[in-house]
Amino acid sequence: MFTTLVEMKQSLRLSGVPDNPTLFDAARMLDDALLGARVEFYRRLAITRVNELVGYSHADEPTNQPQVYRACAELLEVKLVLLKLLPRIRQFLLESTGASEDAFQREGLLRDMSGDALTARILELRAEIDSDFAFLEGDTELGDETINATCFEPDETPPRPGESLRQFANVEYDEAGRIFLRELSL
Repeated sequence: MFTTLVEMKQSLRLSGVPDNPTLFDAARMLDDALLGARVEFYRRLAITRVNELVGYSHADEPTNQPQVYRACAELLEVKLVLLKLLPRIRQFLLESTGASEDAFQREGLLRDMSGDALTARILELRAEIDSDFAFLEGDTELGDETINATCFEPDETPPRPGESLRQFANVEYDEAGRIFLRELSL
């Protein structure tokens, strides 16, 4: 939609994957991921907005709002395909060709990725994808910045000096704010 198959493979470092989906399962998996990414665009942005984005011209160095939207859509398409492939990336690479298997063995990110690291990467990608879709909806002008902040406050007031030492102590304060202890009653 926004990138060619060759460009997509280059962006994903999968240039060695053969193009024939009838002979190679890996090519079929890539085609399915591309289709899934394109469907996701239509589901989240609607046909008219996607057609509008496709109509914007590609620019290697975007300088205006339509070019930035197009560049964001191109990058988002790659992220969506990667998100669709990540859970099956080992199977995908090992089922393509010997060259892809060699690439898999050289790519440390994929070879050593544990289940937790894979889950973290998928969550990170989903957050980036959601942010990109929000931008592509067109409600934000370039330069508009939205800051998401969360303030964490304690549920209760932290203990004052002396209160944290013994919960059962009778701690009181005089007019000057100094602590004095009453006798403990056990």
